[in-house]
Amino acid sequence: MLKRIGLLSAVALTLTVGALPAGAQGGSIAYNTYYFSDASHTTQVGFLRPRCINGNLTYSLIGSQSAYSESEEAYICGPNGPEPL
Repeated sequence: MLKRIGLLSAVALTLTVGALPAGAQGGSIAYNTYYFSDASHTTQVGFLRPRCINGNLTYSLIGSQSAYSESEEAYICGPNGPEPL
């Protein structure tokens, strides 16, 4: 009986891992970040752009950075480049 339970657990684990989306198996989430001039968030002054090359995630600042920002998930940076979320 114990052998049967162990086998069923191994099969269940394999099915669960196999059902994960590609990005969930590895990689970092890349974020788009927008910077604004003040707390009203009406005038954008900068943008932090993600870049993914061979699984390496870097960011480039375009414009100015400020204390007022909003971020959103853009994609997953996987070993072969950007992957959908």
